[in-house]
Amino acid sequence: MNTQTLAEQFTPKQITTIEADPQVLKLRYSPDGNTLAAACCDARIRRWDVTSDQWKELSPIQGHHGWTQAIEFSADGRTLYSGDSWGELRAWALDADEPQPRWTVPQAHDGWLREMALSPDGKTLATCGADKTIRLWATADGSPQAAWQDKDNEDLYIVRYSPDGTMLVAGDRKGYVWQWEVASGKLVRKLDASLLYKYDRIQDVGGVFSLAFDAQGEQLAVGGNKPKNGATIQGIPTLLLYNFATGELAHTHELGETKDCDVMDIHLHAAGFFLAAISGGPGQGKVVLMRGGDAEPFFTETKIANVHSLAMHPSGKRFVVSGTNKGSNGNGRRLNKEGEYPNNTSPIHLFALSE
Repeated sequence: MNTQTLAEQFTPKQITTIEADPQVLKLRYSPDGNTLAAACCDARIRRWDVTSDQWKELSPIQGHHGWTQAIEFSADGRTLYSGDSWGELRAWALDADEPQPRWTVPQAHDGWLREMALSPDGKTLATCGADKTIRLWATADGSPQAAWQDKDNEDLYIVRYSPDGTMLVAGDRKGYVWQWEVASGKLVRKLDASLLYKYDRIQDVGGVFSLAFDAQGEQLAVGGNKPKNGATIQGIPTLLLYNFATGELAHTHELGETKDCDVMDIHLHAAGFFLAAISGGPGQGKVVLMRGGDAEPFFTETKIANVHSLAMHPSGKRFVVSGTNKGSNGNGRRLNKEGEYPNNTSPIHLFALSE
């Protein structure tokens, strides 16, 4: 399939936008595609019934004490797992109008619980965090199953299971991807993606922010930025595609300019292209659709600022992205007329692929 054909079949069309207040950090669809969950800066998890284009908001999930950044649905969609910036891990029963915890691990990580991944068989939840550790939990009751750490790995930002469930990969602050064998807990190898890292002005800049496998487990996508400098961080959003069997780097894609910064989320579509969510400096952001190895994307959307998360509908025909409100200026905004400091908000944009 050539690039023109991809554009004809899969160029997205925006369907709707809703405003989420305050800022959204992560979006995830339920396995049946009927519910969208959004982890937010105010410790809530907001939910919508998305069975039509007129979304109906459901009661929020409340009980965390810090930013909720990591969320994942169970395979049957009856449970939602969530982790926060205080290191707490929870499993929520979704069979009531106001979900209650099935179980809670108050200190799953020492510090920020950054991300999680559900095993393909649904029995184990992997989490990673600022304590440089991968931890495995039984989804039935939250009991600890294993903890893995290498003396050299850094703060772990992202974790993913291979599609067959035999391997776990995790990306760290210094641009390395660590691969463990699930059955034995053995560290198999580390992939060097350190072009996504720079030490500048006594500051660690960059790291591996996103990971994704294709459905067959043949390709591993690694996303971040090629940093130019620290302080007011600038860097080229960069996506690396590896042959997972060999560990060889197959393609390197630079997806913008230095102001565009980070590949925050990735999805590898079954039709053979990737979707990348990119967040840059204040007001900068984009969504890119591109086939690995091509010279140019077949679709780029630049009107959405600071795109932090992307979630693909289970059908593969729709996706959502969360950005930041227009006029966001970080900590540089003035108080409003009422003397209050306004929060950033997150418009959530729904797109349909044209096929």
